Amino acid sequence: MSRTAMVRMIADRVKSADTQSDKADVLRYYEKESLFKRILSYAYNPMINFGLDDWEPRAGAGVINGMGISKFMHIPEDIFQNKFTRDESIFACNLAISHMNIDEVDLFVGIMHKDLGLGLEIQTINQVWPDLIPSYPLQTPSEFTDEAFSRFEFPFVAQTMSTGLRVNIIVRGNTVEFRQSDGTLITGWERYVEQFSKLAQNGANVFDGHAVVVNETSDVIETDNQKVLAADPANIRFILWDVVRYDGFVQGYDQRIGYNWRYNGLEHMMFLAIDSNPQPCYKTPEQSVCATLEQAHEFAKTNDLVLKSLSGTWATGPSDSTLILRRSK
Repeated sequence: MSRTAMVRMIADRVKSADTQSDKADVLRYYEKESLFKRILSYAYNPMINFGLDDWEPRAGAGVINGMGISKFMHIPEDIFQNKFTRDESIFACNLAISHMNIDEVDLFVGIMHKDLGLGLEIQTINQVWPDLIPSYPLQTPSEFTDEAFSRFEFPFVAQTMSTGLRVNIIVRGNTVEFRQSDGTLITGWERYVEQFSKLAQNGANVFDGHAVVVNETSDVIETDNQKVLAADPANIRFILWDVVRYDGFVQGYDQRIGYNWRYNGLEHMMFLAIDSNPQPCYKTPEQSVCATLEQAHEFAKTNDLVLKSLSGTWATGPSDSTLILRRSK
């Protein structure tokens, strides 16, 4: 059986299964069918947004015995990686379905519309392929222990630990979203969209940090989550410590570059945006490169610190390469 016929058959069997348990059984039976797994990963990942919900494919699209959907799976990847403009995305999708096997057109459209119509729940998919559909991706630090530090890779940076509302600023070209640590969308901060779009150089990046409230002299006066959300947006500022490429973020991991390159990239973005953002709403925490724990202690004798291995890559969940060192005041 061809891959085209296989994914069509799997989709039909999943759709016709009555319960989530029955649907899971179908998925387990076809667990090694990587093409169907890939289709699910694009269609169900909540962080992948193609921006084509209103795209209406022409009636009668598809060709009998046309090309399989596998030949066109690079298109959703290119779109969510921000390689196409909206018009280019629509053109690519229309071109794909004009050559695609007629039996798979609805699957391709379902990917773009984020709805395959199979009645599947994310937890059902993850029962078969654990973590295929990630929860909201967020890297979290681990508490410092002698054992954890013994596994630490040197050198590292010691940063003064900021507090505030944990936020991700997700930038894709001129589209900017502010999200809390559970993925909840924050509204009312639209005044900062232009600054972050310019900071990202119209690229696809996710900035990680804290939002705080400042006074007229830019001193931090509030870090409580609810009070930050309730504050006048004009008084919101951002302390940023990381930037992750969007395509890695939505997959929940990015092993391509270590923290040294990500942080240097963040600082370089800020340098390039100086003229465009002369009064930036963001800054980075104070930090010092260290080769020993003694140097970290010397950097800040009383402040809580975050120690970050320069080689540490990014992944959602607790990180062995990021440790909180709590200090007595």
